[in-house]
Amino acid sequence: MGKKPLFKNSIKYLSSLLILTITLAVNLHSNAATPTYSNQPTLKQNILPVKHGQLAYYRFGHGSPIVFITGYGATLCEWNNTFLYTLAKSNEIIVFDNRGVGNSIFSTNSYNVRDLSNDTAQLIIKLHLNKPTVLGWSMGGMVAQELAIQHPALVGKLVLMNTKIGGITAIPTAPNVEEKLTDKSGTHEEKFNRIMHILFPVNEVDNMSKDFVANMFKPEGNPEPSVLSSVLQQQKALLNNWQTANEIPHKLRRLTVPTLILSGSEDVIIPPQNAVILADTIPGSRLTIIKNGGHAMMYQYPTMIAEAID
Repeated sequence: MGKKPLFKNSIKYLSSLLILTITLAVNLHSNAATPTYSNQPTLKQNILPVKHGQLAYYRFGHGSPIVFITGYGATLCEWNNTFLYTLAKSNEIIVFDNRGVGNSIFSTNSYNVRDLSNDTAQLIIKLHLNKPTVLGWSMGGMVAQELAIQHPALVGKLVLMNTKIGGITAIPTAPNVEEKLTDKSGTHEEKFNRIMHILFPVNEVDNMSKDFVANMFKPEGNPEPSVLSSVLQQQKALLNNWQTANEIPHKLRRLTVPTLILSGSEDVIIPPQNAVILADTIPGSRLTIIKNGGHAMMYQYPTMIAEAID
């Protein structure tokens, strides 16, 4: 991946970046359309024994492998179906649930980012994946960074989507957004609406709320995984610890894995300034800001983002 310009961590330089960086031109209406896949295979959930437990995963498609690591409170169903199957045209797709989620059952309830990265490393080794691309979204992007640091020989390429660096240089989530993320009050409909308003820009919420439900990755005949409150608490502790992991930037500066960094210009959960910091830290990395993209921008622009990765 090509050499990128360096940008200092300041509002002045961020503004310049948002103007000058590559912004993928899209037609919002056509890009939101969902292509149909009449030849979608019936997928069977696989169980992989690993240290201290097991990982539940799906594997489909043909070509270079891509391993997907999902985010806070998310199951593998949160991946956008169109996004995955667009990539599956020329890649082998491996999606799995983090430990404690669904059928990814472990004997320990206490873990950190390194533990989750080691889980992913075992998945890569035991499935005999040869230097796959590793794509991490949100919290999954933090796990992907740790994986590339601890096991660089296992990772062919790295895609960091809507995520942030470890340590105090990262831009934190605004308190009002944090409150909405952790607010469990109200009816199911009220909670869903609250989350949609922080996953997407305001002008996209109505359309994306419908699309989010209709276009989740839900293999036919397989139950949607569940996330226990104890898992959410542990993942929250993991995120808090990541904010104090001040050694991460130093380690990332020595990273030689080709890296693509993707961020939405309207992401309020992990503001796009964080993508700037990551791009300025990882040597030779490539940064793309998606105009009007929210935290779950793969639902807004699934085909476009898949093609950018591919």
